[in-house]
Amino acid sequence: MDEVTEIHFLTENTNGTSTIKIFDTRGRLVRRLSVLSHGNAGSVLWDGRRDNGELATTSRYIVLLESENSSGRVLQDRTTVILARPK
Repeated sequence: MDEVTEIHFLTENTNGTSTIKIFDTRGRLVRRLSVLSHGNAGSVLWDGRRDNGELATTSRYIVLLESENSSGRVLQDRTTVILARPK
């Protein structure tokens, strides 16, 4: 069964598009996800796949949120997630 990670966020963004970029521990971009946020909250699902559709390896990943506030300023925040698969 395929599983996903749901990434929730809060931002100063108001009804705009936010981008979530997922990087491996070497700083290489693994996946780019765009999400339309409603107000200042949003969420996105990551299925553990790379942009090319391949499964990402078991590891720690850095999640970077970028959103633009009503003044045009780009805001960033980051966290980490662990991707693990059953053997």
